Amino acid sequence: MEDPKIHKTLSQKNIFIDCTLRDGGYYNNWDFEIDLINNYLKTMSLSEINFVEIGYRSLLNNSFKGACAYSSEKFINSLNVPKDLFLSVMINGSEFQDSANNVSKINSLFPIKSKESKIKLVRIACTKEELSNIKQVTYELKSKEYIVAINLMQISQYTINELIESIENLDIKNVDVLYIADSFGSLTTSSTEFFVKNLKKIWKGNLGIHAHNNMSLALSNTLKAKSMGVKWIDSTVMGMGRGPGNAKTEELLIELLSNKEVNINISPIFNLINNFFRKLKETYQWGPNHYYYLASKYSIHPTYIQVMINDERYATEDILSVINYLKQNESKKFKFNTLEGARNFYSNKWKGSWEPISIFNNKEVLLLGTGPGVEKHFQAIEKYILEFKPLVIAFNTQSAIPNNLIDFRIGCHPVRLLADIDFHLNSSQPLIAPKTIFSNQLNSAYKNKNILDYGLSIKSNEFIFDKKSCSIPSVLVLAYSLAVVTSGNSKKILMAGFDGYGTGDKRNEENNNIIKLFKKFSNKKLLAVTPSIYEIEQCSIYGVIP
Repeated sequence: MEDPKIHKTLSQKNIFIDCTLRDGGYYNNWDFEIDLINNYLKTMSLSEINFVEIGYRSLLNNSFKGACAYSSEKFINSLNVPKDLFLSVMINGSEFQDSANNVSKINSLFPIKSKESKIKLVRIACTKEELSNIKQVTYELKSKEYIVAINLMQISQYTINELIESIENLDIKNVDVLYIADSFGSLTTSSTEFFVKNLKKIWKGNLGIHAHNNMSLALSNTLKAKSMGVKWIDSTVMGMGRGPGNAKTEELLIELLSNKEVNINISPIFNLINNFFRKLKETYQWGPNHYYYLASKYSIHPTYIQVMINDERYATEDILSVINYLKQNESKKFKFNTLEGARNFYSNKWKGSWEPISIFNNKEVLLLGTGPGVEKHFQAIEKYILEFKPLVIAFNTQSAIPNNLIDFRIGCHPVRLLADIDFHLNSSQPLIAPKTIFSNQLNSAYKNKNILDYGLSIKSNEFIFDKKSCSIPSVLVLAYSLAVVTSGNSKKILMAGFDGYGTGDKRNEENNNIIKLFKKFSNKKLLAVTPSIYEIEQCSIYGVIP
């Protein structure tokens, strides 16, 4: 028998879901303080929000994530959940593509029925390719008496025929709500109207809207959908969510107040923002910007942008180059782990096809970093190269030294390799890079480039120098280059352009840790010939040139 409180909520004209902890968790790995969560839950209740999406449920556990990434019954029962507030969780359709194990997976994730749990709603996020494999998932969830919603991810990429086909793939009696999920943030009010209008023709159940704010249209699109009869409405506090975020709960409440659709005190959510979420916003800087806006025009997944703008290594030119490349290469199908943490991208051991010892054995090597020291002292560096003829390896696109004096380019980070495609294709030097693990897009782009393929994998606190591959602690080119020249048995390693960054810049510590770890695994001597703040033995380039 249906809970009377749930029945009353479901009979409302609109149902409001706040998904701050789930969508916002992309910024802090779902690791929210308990005090914040309890204050947030109380505030949502006072603000007449009907459901809170407390987080994900998932069986994947390959990196640290906080409690809201798993939302276990034990965790939920430890929270102070107001009696008039219902909870929901999201599961990813991608975890249920092996149909043979779907029943056991659902039983593991949802060991009890809805009536025994504070979780009442389960939302399944699916691409159109994943929908055909979740019929059994929806059946099992309904048998446990959960409300079931399907989020149609990347909705802007659907044609009318694909919408029809997708709905035909569903077991509609086991789906309560169908969600328009604007993953790329590329919907406008007119395209929102288009999808709502056409979905209503082919779907007779309830509709929901989950808008992203790439073009600062999340609230407008949400209100447009609501005005057309879309019942389930998503938002997040301060818009906290992956990439540019979502419709802001506080702004949605203001709209509802102004239209006299709710009768609430707005103070609690303002206090919640001031006491908790403003600090998070200052730390993680989510929200729309010009990069997200541009990416939305080409249906580029916001994760690409989020990772790059939160990494100080990527300048404006890098980000724009990546966007330019992705817009021509169907980025909606791109392997997202290219950008979502290069550690995972290189987690397996990949062997290359080239041996550095074939070139560097017993040779002197000069590594050219990207610091200003190369340009400042370029004349002395040029004289040294012409006099002593070391093999010169330039990092990425270092161009302060004439091309004819550089023997090799080196790069390994997938984002940099994307950003630097045009440069490398027009460069005459061979590129040292882990080609074996290039994505299809990178392989296609670099097909005419002479690449010396030295493989790599990433493992914390480790440097291993094999003949055709290495294991290093970071995907930074500094670590990769040290592995290459060490594997090659170089007799002398000189370094120019490793100045370091400003005081307090986290990259200084990161690079220093790489150097210190390298010294534990190798007796090769590193010698900086231009100024450097790193823990490297130093001398002056001016003291060694004629």
